[in-house]
Amino acid sequence: MELDQLEMNQTLQESQPEGKTIPYLTALIGWSLPAIEACDKLNRPFVVVGPPDFKDYAEKHDITFVGWEFDRLNEGSDKLYKQLKALGAEVAVPLYEECVEWAGALNSRFREEPRLFNRSLLLRDKGMMKRKAQMAGIKVGVFEEARDKEDVKRFLKRVNDALLKVDGDKYEPIHCKPLDKAGSVGHRAIDDPADIEALTDTDFPLLMESHLDGQEFSC
Repeated sequence: MELDQLEMNQTLQESQPEGKTIPYLTALIGWSLPAIEACDKLNRPFVVVGPPDFKDYAEKHDITFVGWEFDRLNEGSDKLYKQLKALGAEVAVPLYEECVEWAGALNSRFREEPRLFNRSLLLRDKGMMKRKAQMAGIKVGVFEEARDKEDVKRFLKRVNDALLKVDGDKYEPIHCKPLDKAGSVGHRAIDDPADIEALTDTDFPLLMESHLDGQEFSC
């Protein structure tokens, strides 16, 4: 890699004139050199939260690092949020499924939205369920969370681009379902970009999913 380049870039950041605005930090929850390299290439300031065993490596390569035992939940767990907040972290990104709960808890504190924690678990569990089905040979769709109409437009286009649809073809539908409603309440099937305008602010955040033909059975 470019860990040498990483060291050089961080040295340049440290030598910036005093008073210059420093962007907020992205907290990478877990340990992954490819993720660290990607964050650096995007010029996105970051801090890594990983197992304490990686501390020496992080210090050697000038990687901002916070050591944390992810398998220990206790009354002192709030310390991690306070450490990251003091560093300027404003968003947490989990690198592995085992870190989703920590990232969800941190993001709910950073953004003062308690529901973010449960939503993060919902998306993780749905992703695990789909992967297990896929491993068993069952066809599954793709899904994503949307916070506004632009997210829905991008998802509809991306799904149909993947299906090699061209201008003039009828779009394959996507399904939209508000995350705060039970059952099929608020469910919409959208196959035309114009239908997206019918969504209101109360529908967001919502879950989007590609369409699969067939019968649905509930147990």
